[in-house]
Amino acid sequence: MKTSSMLSPKQKKAFTAGVVTLFAALAILVVDDELNSLRSGYIHQIRRAKAGRGLSLNLGGGDCEWKEPLAVVPTEIDLWKTLLVGFPSGDKRMSYVQMEALTGLPSKDDWDFVFNGYSNAPFIKTNYPHPAGTWSWGNEADQVALVVQYIRRSMVEYADIMWYLSYENTYNKDRVKLEELYGQRDDTDKFYIWRDAHVMQEIFRYGWYIDYWMENGLLRDPFTHNIIDQDNWNLWNEPEAIKNEREKVIICHRTNSKKNPMVVIEVSVNALQAHLDHGDFYGTCEGAANDPTFMNQNISLIHDGHGIQDPKCNNITNSCRPVNIISADKLRDYTDGPAETEIIGNILMTNEKMSKWVINQEAWDCIWDKVIDKNEGPMTFDDRDISLDPSFSQAMIEAMIEEVTRLLTKYSADPWTDDANANRLVFLLSEHLPLLQTELDELVSGRRTLSQKDIFMPGERQALFGQIT
Repeated sequence: MKTSSMLSPKQKKAFTAGVVTLFAALAILVVDDELNSLRSGYIHQIRRAKAGRGLSLNLGGGDCEWKEPLAVVPTEIDLWKTLLVGFPSGDKRMSYVQMEALTGLPSKDDWDFVFNGYSNAPFIKTNYPHPAGTWSWGNEADQVALVVQYIRRSMVEYADIMWYLSYENTYNKDRVKLEELYGQRDDTDKFYIWRDAHVMQEIFRYGWYIDYWMENGLLRDPFTHNIIDQDNWNLWNEPEAIKNEREKVIICHRTNSKKNPMVVIEVSVNALQAHLDHGDFYGTCEGAANDPTFMNQNISLIHDGHGIQDPKCNNITNSCRPVNIISADKLRDYTDGPAETEIIGNILMTNEKMSKWVINQEAWDCIWDKVIDKNEGPMTFDDRDISLDPSFSQAMIEAMIEEVTRLLTKYSADPWTDDANANRLVFLLSEHLPLLQTELDELVSGRRTLSQKDIFMPGERQALFGQIT
């Protein structure tokens, strides 16, 4: 073996560079004794399982190597856990994939706790309080990060996801089904009819969902946005399951919308009386319009005021208020994406129990590039061709504009003017509103035409294309 005195200058340079690289790699791994021991234990476990899972690596100089997250976190590890909340769509998936890549630690779905039991995963994604979600993690969450996505995109993704998730077989089989649907769309008349019947309701729930987390779990009606009591809340938050077609009934519910003052909702016959007791009409909204008692209800919009907070919020260390808002749209944007990953990284750096797991900040841009741009992570809705997304009818776009405008009006005024999250929300929604207005102008002018594959309000499809069976 040659000694250093026997090496040429070129060889010495190469040798020195190799030593520097070796020590840099060791420095990345040896964060502290506890973390190094944990990583070694995981690596041993992974090798035995031949799962090929490990931690993303900071290669220095802004370069990195993406790795899938660890499969299991031992229960004895004390982590600062983030609850990733967002309206049911594909938005949270892009965010938690970033969290996994930045830390090498896994995330879990709220329903995963129900069907597969407890997990020590530090990232918990949920649709709660939407009926598509469930508060299943008890008191495991320490902080909340709210994901907000363009309402139009959320409506498309909501319909595609919820159509596939039936839970008819098992939760895990449905998870596999969901993995397979990314990049796919259903184009059947049955799907179109189902989608038309549900998306209008979700436009109201989009803003209701944001209000819940911004207001630390204040209980509101999803459609009037009025403050309500616990019993009324349970009707919307934990609806009686509709087990078959025989149990499904139609009710009409008042809203505070000027353009859409009523909305048709499918509920279980077992919950019908409770809905009637809270002022709903049994039957279609056409029938409700002829009922003076129903139409003369005092519906007043209450933006703020004293009401009941969801007691579940007491189980989160930092309350239900988000520590920050993540934009799913900016995360997938090639200009704004790296900055959005920085927001995610900083969310994870708020407590030392988690910060020591986060890869060095010099590699954050690289993590975004690997996961979002290079698609080295799992599939997301960003893998789909957005240009193939359906259009919406004029009435649907107008409903979205009305809901976004409501949110902008609310969070631009007192007591929200000095709230950092409210300012961030207003900034994002102010970018979304012109996009909706442009689409509305195209529909009104005839520059955008509709087909049977597009999304309509209930009854519009039949009027345009005839009866669909």
